[in-house]
Amino acid sequence: EEYLQLETPLDVALTGNYTAISDADTVYLFNRAENRYYEYAHGKKVTKLQFDGNEILYFLDEDMMLHTLDPQKLTDGEPCTTSLSFACTTFLIQGNDLYYTAEAGGKAKINKTTLTELGETNILLVENVTPGPTLAYYGDKLYYTSGNLLWSYEGQYNDKKYVATFPHVSKIASTSIVN
Repeated sequence: EEYLQLETPLDVALTGNYTAISDADTVYLFNRAENRYYEYAHGKKVTKLQFDGNEILYFLDEDMMLHTLDPQKLTDGEPCTTSLSFACTTFLIQGNDLYYTAEAGGKAKINKTTLTELGETNILLVENVTPGPTLAYYGDKLYYTSGNLLWSYEGQYNDKKYVATFPHVSKIASTSIVN
């Protein structure tokens, strides 16, 4: 194990073979098989990380642009990132589905697309959400925050179910683990 002197860690993502940590504009990737850290300097603050089922790292930067990083290419010293020309304020990967938010006019919308058709087919799920929602998936349901309220998406447009209120919390953060 190696100690990383992080300055402003923003997110972490875990999968069977890798751990990714964003620290300002840098992504540190720990390869468990090699017991070694690799470093990718993005040049812009990296705000969100998540691995897909193929252990490709998806990350969001401060310009709200989505990118991928292939850990195998990084460890081989090859060009390892791809800009997806896809903008969102946050995202969540569940299987081949990408749930994401877009914000305008002081409200957020939660949408869904697939990783294979990224942005080509977008399905609007929920509108009028408080800006800055956090997304989570549990069982077979999408959950999201709106301010300090937790809701579940019930499968149809704007069909939501109240789950809980967190009275002393202004924003709920998430971390993802992929098995």
